[in-house]
Amino acid sequence: MNENIVYYKDLPKAGECVVLVYMKHLDIRIEIQDFLEEKGYVEGRDYLLLS
Repeated sequence: MNENIVYYKDLPKAGECVVLVYMKHLDIRIEIQDFLEEKGYVEGRDYLLLS
């Protein structure tokens, strides 16, 4: 398996990858969604939030 781990500030443009986010604490969910959506990512297409 080829794994690429990228720091969130270095994410490519939306549509160039799929982001899997693992959260231990669900209270951060809204902050993560807001960040990704401001960058043009769409949940279910460009990223998935996992807990």
